[in-house]
Order: sequence, then C-alpha cells, then structure tokens
Amino acid sequence: MILNTVAAMSAGFVLNLMFGAPRGFLNPENFVSAFAQKLEKTLRKFYQDSPEAQRMAGAVLIFFVLLIFAGIPLALLILGYMFLPVLGLVLDCFFCWLAFSVRDTRIALSSIFRAVRSGNYNRAVKSLEALTGTDCSGLDEDEIIKKAVECAADCSADNGAGALFFMALAGGFGGMLYRCISILNKTIGINTPEYTDFGSPSRTLWTILDFIPASVCGLLMKLDVRFLKLDGHNCKRIFKRDRKKLSKPNLGICRSVMAGALDIQLTTEEYYSGESLRARFIGEQFKPCQPNDIYWASQLMYGSVFGCFLLFALIRTAFMFIL
Repeated sequence: MILNTVAAMSAGFVLNLMFGAPRGFLNPENFVSAFAQKLEKTLRKFYQDSPEAQRMAGAVLIFFVLLIFAGIPLALLILGYMFLPVLGLVLDCFFCWLAFSVRDTRIALSSIFRAVRSGNYNRAVKSLEALTGTDCSGLDEDEIIKKAVECAADCSADNGAGALFFMALAGGFGGMLYRCISILNKTIGINTPEYTDFGSPSRTLWTILDFIPASVCGLLMKLDVRFLKLDGHNCKRIFKRDRKKLSKPNLGICRSVMAGALDIQLTTEEYYSGESLRARFIGEQFKPCQPNDIYWASQLMYGSVFGCFLLFALIRTAFMFIL
C-alpha cells in the first residue's frame, strides 16, 4: 500500500504538470464550492442567528461536504483495492490528480507577467481576476504585481504543499479530504462579517491541517531563494518578523519568504473581525515592483512545491523499510 500511495501521488503530480487541473464538473473548485454554497443557504434557515449556532452550522456543513466528497472516494478506493487492485490504483491516481493543482496558477502568472511587461493592464487584470475569483478592476501596476506574488505564495502552501502532504499520508483519499477543507476555507472561511462565525470551523480546521506542510514549504522556499540568488538576507529577516502577521498565519509563511526575497512589501491585508477593520503588511518596499517579480515568484512556487513532492515521497517510501 505504501508503494501504491507513492505511485498515485507521483501520477497526480505529473498529470497536473502535464495537463493542469481537470475542467468543468470534474474540477473540485467547482463542484465542492457549488454544493457548499447551496447547503449554506439551507443550514442558515435551520440555525439561529447567534454566534454559537452559526459555528455549529458551519461545522455541520464541513461534515456533509467531507462525507460526500471525501467519503465517496474513500469507499471507491476500498472497493477497488479489495476486488480489482489495478482499478483501485487507477482511482487513487485520479483522485490525487483532482486534489493537486499548481500548473494552472503558473500559467495564469505567466499570462499576467507578459501582460504587465507589455503594458496591457486590462489583460493582466482579467487574468488576475480569473486566478483569484475576485474583482481586480482599478488595480495599478504595483498592486497587480503584488497580488500575483501573493497568489504564487498562497498556491505554494495550499494547493501545492498541503495537498501533497495529505496525498503522501493517505493517497487520493487524503488529497481529496484536504482539498475539500481548502476549498471550504476559500469559500466560507473568508474574513467578512457574514462569515465571522459561520466560517470559523473551516478556518480553524484548515489552519490546523495546513500548518505542517506550509511550514515545510516555507523552509524549502528559503533554500530555493539561495539557489536562485535572490535576497536571502532580507528573506530571512522578513520571514522571522512577518510570517505570523496574517489572519491566516499559514499563508504568511510563504508570503513573507517571497516578500523578503523580492525586496517588496505585499499589499495590505484588510479583514473584518466583527465590525473592526485591521490592516497588516508583509515585507518592506526597498525597490519599485517590477514584472520580473512575478516571474521569480512563479519560480519559487514551482521550486518549493517540487521540493515538497520529493521530500514527502521519500519520507513515505522510507516507511516501507522501517515498518
């Protein structure tokens, strides 16, 4: 089973690098978020509008999402390995492919890089909106670059390292379980008054699950900073000072590494806690933002994610000889 897990994890990794994430209804970003949004409307009708009740509703939503979108893959994998091991392995590879997603982010970053470098800011904004799913109109060149760097950092810790870590632990089932939590964190775990209580269970669970992979990814990214001969001294300083500044601290790890390595200050993070609005910064602006910052952020993303893949695969394989 250990070799099956490593093989499935490797296949999912390679498939994503070759073809990107599945399209349409096969993309977890689509079917998990759509189901969660519909279930949210139903649950809000059945639970009172109090903090405790809304947190309970958010926890119930997590339970049903995992029951369907992680439970069904688990059942299929168990049946497949029991009655037809080859089919079980194929399903394992398929679910690992669904769970891991990095190539599409790199393609979007490349499109933004080329658009900003050529001065085509309208195309850069459209590519950024497609990547983030948010309204980016009105952003100037510096803000577009900073937002793109943030996306690269967040993808490294979340879609990359987080998915790989749980794929190494439990194959396709582990990957799908983590991916569901990650999508819920992006869908209902956002820091707005509407989701302060309802999204609290999703934020908490994702923070716990992604802490180790995000930390490992940040350490490997620091090594990649030295390999690429970026500003390693400032990277180390900003990492120590700013990695815990975000409301989602796991994301602050890789953001602080990239901000320090590129000598820029990432955009202000504004988030709601009840009615109070706070702003925090990552890094210091030692130079103007440049299109090349997007290129180097993409390189750091791919380098750290590839390092995580090798590390997690080697550790998982080592268990075969220990056990």
